[in-house]
Formats: sequence, C-alpha cells, structure tokens
Amino acid sequence: MKIIEVIYNLSSGGAERFVVDLSNQLAETNDVSLFTLKTDSDIRNVFYKKELSSKVKYTNFSIPTGYSFKSLLTLYKAIKNEKPDIVHFHIANIVIYFILPILFYRKCQYFQTEHTDATFGKNGHRLFSYIRRFLYTNQLVNICAISKYNQTTLEATFSLQAPKLIINGRHKTDLSYQADLVHQEIYSYKKNSDTLCFVHIGRCAEPKNQELLIKAFNIFNKENDAILLIIGGGFDEPRGQELCKISNKNIHFLCEKPNVCDYLAYADAFCLSSIFEGMPITLIEAYCQSCIPISTPVSGCIDYIIDGQTGFITDDYSVENYVSALERFKKHHHAISKEALHAVYDKNFSIKECADKYINWFSEAEIK
Repeated sequence: MKIIEVIYNLSSGGAERFVVDLSNQLAETNDVSLFTLKTDSDIRNVFYKKELSSKVKYTNFSIPTGYSFKSLLTLYKAIKNEKPDIVHFHIANIVIYFILPILFYRKCQYFQTEHTDATFGKNGHRLFSYIRRFLYTNQLVNICAISKYNQTTLEATFSLQAPKLIINGRHKTDLSYQADLVHQEIYSYKKNSDTLCFVHIGRCAEPKNQELLIKAFNIFNKENDAILLIIGGGFDEPRGQELCKISNKNIHFLCEKPNVCDYLAYADAFCLSSIFEGMPITLIEAYCQSCIPISTPVSGCIDYIIDGQTGFITDDYSVENYVSALERFKKHHHAISKEALHAVYDKNFSIKECADKYINWFSEAEIK
C-alpha cells in the first residue's frame, strides 16, 4: 500500500511525535512518504525529523503562511504525481490545503486523524469549519478520533455518526545514553534523596495551562519537599517569562528535550495541566516509563487514569483541586506499583497495534 502521511511540521508536539512513530511503523510493510508543509529552515520545525526511519520518504514543501492558490496547486500536483493509495492528514485545518486533490483527484482515499478536542475549533474560522463538515459528512475525507471523549466531540461538532476510533500508540522507548546524566541532573536539584520530583512536558501555550500547575505547585511546595521540572520551549517568550516570574525556586525550566523518557524514568510523577487534549502522547510516555500521572480531567486522561490506582486526576480545572491531587499523590503513591502503570501501556498503547488498526481502516474504506 502506498501511503502519504501529512502534517504541518515535525516540531516537539505530541501529534508530531505520533506521526513519526506511525510513519516508521507503517513503513515496515508499506511504501510510506511523509509530507510537511512549514519550512524546515526553522529549526523548531524539524525537532523529530532525525528520528524518521530511512524507509520513510520525506518531502518538505515550505508553504508560506496563509492560503494561496499557488500553494493549493503545488500540493494538488504533488498528490497527483505520487499516485498514492492513501493520504492521511493530521491536525485539524490541514485538509484545507489539500482541498483541490480531495475534490478533483479521487483515485486515492483521504483520511484524517483529529488530535484535539474538536469543540475548541468552534470559535475558529467559520468557513474552514463548514468545509470540514462538508468533507466529513460526504465522506470525502474519513475522520478518526483518538480517544472516547475525542470521538464524542467529533460527533457533536460535525454531526457525525460514530466516527472511527483508534487510540494513539507510541514506540516503546528505552532509556537513552544520557540517562545517567539525567539521573545526576535531577538529583542536583533535590535537597536530598527524599525530595519528590515532578515533571511536566509541554510547550508554553495557553491550552497546556502551565499557570495552573505552577500556582498549585507553589502552594504544595510550601509544606512539602519537592521540585518541578518543566520541559518545553517558549518559556523565553513574554508569556513564558511571566510564568517564570511567578514560579518559586524549586521550579526549573529545562527547555525542549529529545530524551523526555529519561526524565520520566527518574521522576516520581508526571504532571499534566491542560484545558484540552486529544490523547496526550506524554501520558503514554509516562505509562511506558512507569511514571505516575497527575492530570486535569482532559480527553484521554479521563479514559485511562483511575484515581489512586493508575494515577491521580482532578475533578475540575481549579488550582485548589490540583493541589488536592498533589496531596493525594504524596499520601498514596506508594500503593501504585510500577508494574500496574506499565501494564496500562502494554495493554493499550503499542504502536504496532495502532498501525495495524490504521491499515485495517484504510483497507476497509471504499473510494467515494
């Protein structure tokens, strides 16, 4: 099967991480190409590029910001020249760039994975929302959700009947050659070996809601010996600098890291504070490394975190509730075994099983 995976770029986000893993796995038994749209000359856009398998053919189009007929025509010609069986889109409005082949080149099948809570797109560009609804309801593009809640929001937002559901997977990652250095680094931030270490992974962005996490940790840290490591870019920008200013001395900003699994392996807990998600790749990575998750009640997390058994989850998005979750973790985390956490990964998040489900979906769909 000839497959083209499509995403804006390979920056350090969860969807980008997933697309690299999925492309690599699909390429084991298929002819796979990966198209990216945003320019590779920006180093932030190629964070995961080096992890692509040599079996995946990579093309970057350096499409200018915004929509132009020239860009649409370039991508139409690219699809027509490649003659794929499958074109698989990631990230909501990316289908708009491919409206010409979707409408006028029907010799292949088009699929899209929705990586976020679709309800948060309601206040976006109305024309784009209308176009997407038209494409999905007329089955010109087959749509897939990545968590049960994500599936529900797709149904409600675009008036769809039971869109496909395929849970994200993640390549099982061993510790890197830097693991011992990471262990030493984490210990250097601690007062002693009993100091609790919390890790947060995510770019500085409003949806990631780091302000909530920082305020909650500041309160928790007044009476508890703990450190919080925040791994992600953007904290040198104005919004990030404001968050740095309200952070206490036990919160450390570490910028982007390619080896986040090393930090998760040596941390006591993984903290997620988002106001919306699809199916967080970072949650999957935490389970893979047997790191206890503490999360707000976002899509994906509400499906897999059983409070007190496979992590800790808040009732709402308040600072008080997150502090309560941190306190519950302190009191009860010893009751959660590493084996139980890793079992969640083994049972639900194999990238091979995920890729197999995509192949089955691709094979079952009919050309419209």
